[in-house]
Amino acid sequence: DETVIEQNAIVTAEATVSIAIQKSLYGINGSKVLVSGFGKCGKATARIFSAMGADVMVMARKKQARDEAVSLGYEAVGFDDPARACFETRFLVNTVPAKVIDENIIMLLQKDAIIIDIASKPGGCDFEAAKRYQINCTHALGLPGIYCPKTSAGILYECMKRKGMTEGLWLFRIAR
Repeated sequence: DETVIEQNAIVTAEATVSIAIQKSLYGINGSKVLVSGFGKCGKATARIFSAMGADVMVMARKKQARDEAVSLGYEAVGFDDPARACFETRFLVNTVPAKVIDENIIMLLQKDAIIIDIASKPGGCDFEAAKRYQINCTHALGLPGIYCPKTSAGILYECMKRKGMTEGLWLFRIAR
């Protein structure tokens, strides 16, 4: 369900901001945020961080995604330019479920940078390299259910109503 995917991406992005605030010594406003991937979660993440005053850069494989990011007012870079991508990055949010945040990228980050990998298992970050370089790295899965359980239940409840799925609907009604 496209609506569920989009709403879930927004709640995921909100939870990602919460993790960033909890884990960093820096505020969002004025900080550089590098968003890896520009699908639903990447777009929602870029939008929310940007709305909070962050300097957002999008790192995407596809030129079309980079062009879209630029049209929305973000800087954009490919994975082939890690030095430009990582320069002054305080927060790196990965949304790509393939190992794209490798040692070549991690070694360029500042020691106090935060990596938040929200990609599905196995994630897209070399977690061992992050540990070796002493970069704070979190693989954050299931964020909507952890951070916003009532909103998540409401998203599923509304989807079930739209699809005429009445059996078990009362369980989500109670959760809301």
